[in-house]
Amino acid sequence: MTLVSDLAAGKKRAAWESLWQSKGESGELLLGDWTVWPAASPSSPDALMDAARRALPRTAFFLPGLDRYLRGSDQEVGDRVARVLRETLSDPRRAPILIVATIRSGPLQELRLVSGKFPHAKLLVEGSEIRVPDEFSLEEMARASSSEDPRVAEASVRAAKDRYVVQYMLDVHDLQTRVDKASIIEGAILQWAIKARRLGNGCWLTRELLEKGTSASLHQKVQHIVGESGFDKAFAELVRRGPGGASVMIERDTLVLNDSRGPSYRLDDYLERRYVAGATDPVTLEPQLLQVLVEAADDSSLAPLAGQCRKRGLLYWAMRFYLRAAEGGDRSARLKLAEMLGQAGRVDDALDQYRYLADERDTEALILAAETLIAAGRNQDAVEWLKGMTEKRHDRATVLTARALERMNRHNEALCLYRELAERGNAAAAAVAADLMIDSVEGLARSAIIDEIVEWLTSLADRCGPSVVELATELLVDNQQVDSAMLRLKDYATSGRTYAWLLGAKVLFSQGRSQLALAWCQAAVKHKVAHAAAFAAKINAQLGLAEIAGEYALMAAEAGTPEALVEVGNVHAEKGLAEYALQCYGSAVDRGHMQALARIAEVYATEGKSDDSFKFYRQAQRAKCAPPASVIAAFLCDAGRVREAFEWYFKVLSDISNPDVIVSISDYLLIRKDESALSWDAVRFALVGYMKAAKVARPQAVTWLAEGLIRAGEEEARASVKQYDGKLDVPEVPSQKLVAAADLLNDAAIDGDVSARMKLVKLLARLNRHVEACRHLETIKKQTTVDVDVDMTISLAGQGKADEAMARLWSQLKKSNTKAVAPAAMFLMRHNCSDAAIEVLERGIELGDIESHLRLGDLKRFKRRYVDALDLYLFALLHGHPDAAARIRTLFTFNEDHHAQRDLRRYGITLDGQISEPWSVAADPLANQ
Repeated sequence: MTLVSDLAAGKKRAAWESLWQSKGESGELLLGDWTVWPAASPSSPDALMDAARRALPRTAFFLPGLDRYLRGSDQEVGDRVARVLRETLSDPRRAPILIVATIRSGPLQELRLVSGKFPHAKLLVEGSEIRVPDEFSLEEMARASSSEDPRVAEASVRAAKDRYVVQYMLDVHDLQTRVDKASIIEGAILQWAIKARRLGNGCWLTRELLEKGTSASLHQKVQHIVGESGFDKAFAELVRRGPGGASVMIERDTLVLNDSRGPSYRLDDYLERRYVAGATDPVTLEPQLLQVLVEAADDSSLAPLAGQCRKRGLLYWAMRFYLRAAEGGDRSARLKLAEMLGQAGRVDDALDQYRYLADERDTEALILAAETLIAAGRNQDAVEWLKGMTEKRHDRATVLTARALERMNRHNEALCLYRELAERGNAAAAAVAADLMIDSVEGLARSAIIDEIVEWLTSLADRCGPSVVELATELLVDNQQVDSAMLRLKDYATSGRTYAWLLGAKVLFSQGRSQLALAWCQAAVKHKVAHAAAFAAKINAQLGLAEIAGEYALMAAEAGTPEALVEVGNVHAEKGLAEYALQCYGSAVDRGHMQALARIAEVYATEGKSDDSFKFYRQAQRAKCAPPASVIAAFLCDAGRVREAFEWYFKVLSDISNPDVIVSISDYLLIRKDESALSWDAVRFALVGYMKAAKVARPQAVTWLAEGLIRAGEEEARASVKQYDGKLDVPEVPSQKLVAAADLLNDAAIDGDVSARMKLVKLLARLNRHVEACRHLETIKKQTTVDVDVDMTISLAGQGKADEAMARLWSQLKKSNTKAVAPAAMFLMRHNCSDAAIEVLERGIELGDIESHLRLGDLKRFKRRYVDALDLYLFALLHGHPDAAARIRTLFTFNEDHHAQRDLRRYGITLDGQISEPWSVAADPLANQ
């Protein structure tokens, strides 16, 4: 049994109590007469191996911090420890043996990453993991707040926001206190580290970077306290371990890593999770922050930092990061910089970057530069750029040159190049040349030119291969000259180009002349044309001649094409001939085509034979060709084996923690597709299957399953609005799966699950069922201490109760709480309370709420106040709002401000959210940036 969590979560105590508190049905201690090792403090890996080798039956190994034994300084020793423990567990002479261990997710993942070389650690833990939640559920929070233990009660209050009660009782309370009471320099270091991380810097930050950033961020009036001694004291305090062993920042051992850059630091896991991964507030961007990162960020962080800046429209700063990386020898960074400049319409600047690489004889850079020029319509420049490579008969350069000439309507010159390429054996160029020749004539002359092209193409057969003969044949067939095409093919075939028999068979079969096609196929097989037997097998199968098809498929397999058996099997499967299909797939497997195992598993699933399907799925897994597990589960559900499908599906998946695994099979949780009514039998099977696989209680399983339905509904909603891409006024049509998820959560809420009820409230708001949401909020308020103020405000606004909603909003805004502003404002707008909505949005903007910027921007756009809307959208873009860029593109289609649109595209935005003035590509900083 291995307890796993991301953070400290009480695993050790839970494991220890499981050894001494587990009781049987009659109340006796289950492990009362067992020997527990070690009896006292943790021991060494060698001592553990010795104890395991000498272990007697009814021995329990208590191994908190399992990674201490399995991934210490010597990985080979750790793997040896795991092997000995596995041997002990599997030795029937020592049974029963119990291992109770704890480990965090990070070390566990590291063990899995090295399992190729050191497999035993992964194999030891595999299948024994029990996930311990890092945070309390809402129900557990309610119990903790009323606990008689004052430490638990205090921790529940302090952890009200993130529900990390255990962590607060151990390390978090100490860490948070130290963060809150940090000195000026310590606080500045922390804030700067958090900003750098959120902008894309790696988790490790050098001391040089932290000192420079901190010095730049502190005001001049406190600069006198910043010095080497001041930093020494600050870093000493930040890495000091508290009573639980945690420190605010963790220092990396530079001696072990042989790192010449000096000491590096990262945030504690809890602080990283709370202030970086879980942060929702916008990052305040200052020039000095980005300037220091440009100068001192780690090389590996430069490209991610550039990407973040590019995402936020900060093209100037993205350029600076890319340029510094490029000057450090990062070729990919220079290519990304050139790509960014090209997409911004700054073609000459992009060419400068490509030219830098081209001077080093980087042919890929030359090609990319030419593609950039052609995309910008500068075709003559592309021709000049590629001239040297084209003269040296470089194929890709010649193709691009021909394409550029074609776009300049210099068709004869382009045709000459394409024909030259075709003469060199380039079949694709031959096809383009043929199209150009056809397009050059009209009317009756087209038939004559087709004959000329066909003759030319067939003359290339020895250089370009059968594909040009196939192309010539297609031209004749498309020109209604099927008989002429067949005569030519027969001539080719009888003159030694036997592949023409197969081409003819394909033409005849496509024209519905099956008997002739079979005859040509037989001739192709007789002359041992490659893939002829496979095609013969396929058409015989489609014609219902199963035995003949099987003979040809076996012949193809013996010739080295076992895929033919699978193709024939697929035809049989489509016709419902499962027995014939399985025979074909089995023969393919016997001949080494292991991918056929996947089809065997699928066909058995469609037949409802779950055991056989699972058996061949496992074989396909071992052969690394298994189909998605959701495909097997779906086929089984279609065959009426819903219980087996869900139970197996959750058991076979390596990670079921993510509710996304429900999306692909969510249809089977409903009575009928596209209807909201749940199939409660299917739901019950899914819950039982998940509870067994994940070892969780029913409330957690219900919430997880509902979340999966919600995600499936969101995916359907996104797909349904693709036709409105780029538009703002998209009709919102909730997926029926969201309604079904609400029913599922409501069922859990009736059973008293507070967490499910809170999720239900948020979902009901999305479904505009605000009266129901309000009723559930009242229940939560009566039964728990959970703060429902924000959700109640949104619910009241959704019901059109403007006065009550506004009173709550102003109360929250006084506390700088903007969570309800944007959603409540939108609901108020729907109830014709636009003045009140605008007023709260403006206050939300004053407090820095990015969603308020976007929503007020929408309102301004509706009123045709495009300049104001653009300012708001640009600010949202600057702070990384995912929808801001699309809003800006749409806005420009309304206001037709092409100058602003061009400047925004070329230069991006500044740190105050305005369209940037022109800037040049250089390493020197700009004063206005």
